[in-house]
Amino acid sequence: MKSKTNFKLLIALTSTIALVACNGGGGGGGGGDTPPGPGPSPTPPAPGTLQALQFQSVGTPLNLNKVGGSGVWYMLAKNPNSNTVNVFSRDNNTYEIFLERGIFSYNTGIIHPMQFVETYSGEVSGYSSTPDCLSLVNRGELVLGANQSCIYKFKAFWNSNLNMPNTTQFQIDYQFYAPSISTTQLYCTSDIATGCNKTIGYDSNNTLSYQSYTVKSQDNIESQLGFSNFNFSFTGNKVLNWVQQNGNPNLTQTINTYNVNYNSSANQLSLSGQQVFNGFNTSHGTYNFNYNISGFISSDGSNFGSNSWNNMTFLGANVMEAISGTNGTVYVTNLNLNVYKSATGDFINSQNYSQVVNPWSVASYGLIGVDETTNVALLYKPSTGQNFCFNINNGTYTQLSVLTGGQYGFQLFMGLNNTLPVINGGLYLSTGHIYGKGQNGQNYWAKTANYSTMRKINTTNCSVGNTDQLYSFVDISANTTGGYSGIATNSDLNQYLVSNANFN
Repeated sequence: MKSKTNFKLLIALTSTIALVACNGGGGGGGGGDTPPGPGPSPTPPAPGTLQALQFQSVGTPLNLNKVGGSGVWYMLAKNPNSNTVNVFSRDNNTYEIFLERGIFSYNTGIIHPMQFVETYSGEVSGYSSTPDCLSLVNRGELVLGANQSCIYKFKAFWNSNLNMPNTTQFQIDYQFYAPSISTTQLYCTSDIATGCNKTIGYDSNNTLSYQSYTVKSQDNIESQLGFSNFNFSFTGNKVLNWVQQNGNPNLTQTINTYNVNYNSSANQLSLSGQQVFNGFNTSHGTYNFNYNISGFISSDGSNFGSNSWNNMTFLGANVMEAISGTNGTVYVTNLNLNVYKSATGDFINSQNYSQVVNPWSVASYGLIGVDETTNVALLYKPSTGQNFCFNINNGTYTQLSVLTGGQYGFQLFMGLNNTLPVINGGLYLSTGHIYGKGQNGQNYWAKTANYSTMRKINTTNCSVGNTDQLYSFVDISANTTGGYSGIATNSDLNQYLVSNANFN
């Protein structure tokens, strides 16, 4: 009789699992032929009989519709078993319970769509009563009762310039156990095989998909322009290119300026009207234009310069700062610590520029941005490494708040000469690292998305906002009224041409 029972079990289960049962592996005797008794609960199944968890994207789908963007999406996680299961994090450095496959062999082609979570409050239609997965976390483990489901609200970030199909799938890795069966009998996906007793294969239950957006290689700005050293005017109608002297990369030999034409349907740039400027090493001493953080070119092409040289004779040989305000006005500071502004960037004709009343001391503060809508100047204080908003109307200083008190905070990462990019009429701050909430509820600094991030500054209350429109841009070469901008991501240092519609 016993052999027949074992034979039935062998048929019902896989051969490997049956052998475990024949050898008496944990949990009480197979019990398939024994009718249920009057006890409070049925005898739990033998190890190896647990089913894999099930996942489903609900509500707003994950859509990577912006290069270097972010988005909220929702994932339903279900335990189809009649046993409570505990799902636990593999790595305490990430605090992720469910992982994108391959995250531990990190590369920039991985999106990390499940790295950070926000509180779910029943906002998905049809799932208003489904609990937040965060509410089911106990001692760092997600505890799902028998046949229980929960929802994770994810805040996904991505920075890579990826060449992906319109619909991309990713597989979910995880590991779990059933305390009522065994605390040592582990179940996991094939990517988490160390110490795993039973491997769960990949199928539709742990595979999700998202819509992807691709910046194509022909959108590379360097390829379209035919050179790599360049600065666009704020309006995007002019571009400046500099050529370093042969054998001396620290000496600029020639500067070329061009008119820029943009074809929005083809996302293509073309140039015309070249002007050539020489003699920088003779007229102005040894000059290097290769440091271009504060470089600029005026909308009409009459003026150009950077931190160490300009063709604005009234300012002398040096411009300490050269920035664009949010409405496109160019602000420059000379060695005498005077600030001048020009709507077009033309500082040759006196009727086109004026001196700015400068109530702050640029000897103590560096000017890094101007919000012309709120009339607030963004300043950097090198002695303390702090940033301040200066209200030009009333003369008050407010220290910039980087950690806003929400679920996401951002560590300041900027220097004296890091002028603030202007994007669609707003000032953006470069910050380092991402601080968020992991799937087990733990707040932490990201280890697998340790990039610079672009955050919009609210100059009214002098804080960095938590709403994300841009992420992981190393540089923005232009924010133009001509309908395009140039960006570079951490994963790809090339400059890419992107329609301004992608920044809305």
